[in-house]
Amino acid sequence: MTHGPSEVDKQLESLGVILNLEEKLNIELLKTVIIGIDSELKALIAGGADVDAKDKDGNSAVILAAINNNLAGLKELIDAGADVTNTNNKGQSALSLCWTPKCKDLIQDAMNMDLLRAVLLNNTQKLKSLIKDGADVNAKDDFGQTAVHFAAALGFTDCLKELIVAGADVSILNKDNKPPISFCDPVYTLYSHYLLDDDGDGIKLSSAKPTNEKISGTCKTLIKNAEGKRVTVRRRSRSRRDHRPRPSPRRRSASRQLPNLYEVD
Repeated sequence: MTHGPSEVDKQLESLGVILNLEEKLNIELLKTVIIGIDSELKALIAGGADVDAKDKDGNSAVILAAINNNLAGLKELIDAGADVTNTNNKGQSALSLCWTPKCKDLIQDAMNMDLLRAVLLNNTQKLKSLIKDGADVNAKDDFGQTAVHFAAALGFTDCLKELIVAGADVSILNKDNKPPISFCDPVYTLYSHYLLDDDGDGIKLSSAKPTNEKISGTCKTLIKNAEGKRVTVRRRSRSRRDHRPRPSPRRRSASRQLPNLYEVD
């Protein structure tokens, strides 16, 4: 990292603008993300720079990394806990400003992990926000568990409802071939390796169970109703299709679009 006043510092001081240490670190962080000097970025983060710092246009460090396709810098910011859903003054997010598949994948993966984390922390508002921003409600952890598995195992019924309304698949099996409904059992063990607290520090969770039988029963009912609605819609779709004229080969693919299984009236 360069020492002493930078050119930006000199220009600001000439205008009578004196920045404190944190503001200087944040400016240097944004510059480093644009230039792509990863070693300096690490040092700045370690030195206390704000990974969610923004420029005058509201572009966060993550957005600038995405615009400049700085994948290494983007990963450093994500690993340091940067919010990948921040938007600039025009309402644009890093995901919308990405222009390479690898960049989009990095941001999408980060959003998906944030969604799982939001459910583990029973943060319904954060969950809603991530779903709105495009996080995958069927994202899995290393054990093949989805957010529905977590919500069911921990008895977080509000999160479970949000996931179901958003179209989450309640029948996905984890690596042990267990569906979410089996996690509603109060004695079932949840294999989670990254339950996090609000500060992002890792807390190993060896087991978890809903608070009581009533909550467990509510989780089962929500999942069964979602499964039933899914089956009912599929049956109705097949029944209606049986009475329609067979589509021509050219139009068949367009007529086979799946219905919205969780449309809310």
